[in-house]
Amino acid sequence: MSAKCKLSETCNFFNHGGLIGKARLEPSSSIIESYKKTYCLVDKNKECARYIVGQKVGREHVSESLFPNMHFEAEKIINNILK
Repeated sequence: MSAKCKLSETCNFFNHGGLIGKARLEPSSSIIESYKKTYCLVDKNKECARYIVGQKVGREHVSESLFPNMHFEAEKIINNILK
């Protein structure tokens, strides 16, 4: 699977899936694959909440439970770091 996002090679979500509570969704699950098709494999990486947090405050602040569509959570993380 070839990604357009320049961070996909080192993105935990892209390579290892995501967390919902304590449950891990595998990277090959249909949910994760759907997010990959929407954000990672097309030129929409700059709309990805994970990408936005990483670029604004550093990738170390991107949690495993942050999904690409969680823009409100991304803004909360950024605001907490920058205040």
